Amino acid sequence: MPLGVQVVETSGVGDAEPLAALLLAHGFRLEAVVAVVDAEAGLAALQQQAVARAQVSSADLVLLNKCDLAGLGAVADTEDLVQQVSPGVRML
Repeated sequence: MPLGVQVVETSGVGDAEPLAALLLAHGFRLEAVVAVVDAEAGLAALQQQAVARAQVSSADLVLLNKCDLAGLGAVADTEDLVQQVSPGVRML
């Protein structure tokens, strides 16, 4: 039976680039890389962790998570930093 769509999740501390390269080398077609960023805690992670910045910079789409728990200022600051790390990336 042929495979349809596969979703592969790396750990929160993983860099998607090596996994994407491995999948492409084995004939998979990569539609998108999606990064999930906590709207409040993600700000500090992006400021302090290179792997967090690598995840966002390699993403085609960034999903902001837990926006309902973060203040409006935290959400806006995180959005701004995501755009600095990966200019023009699509965010939801």
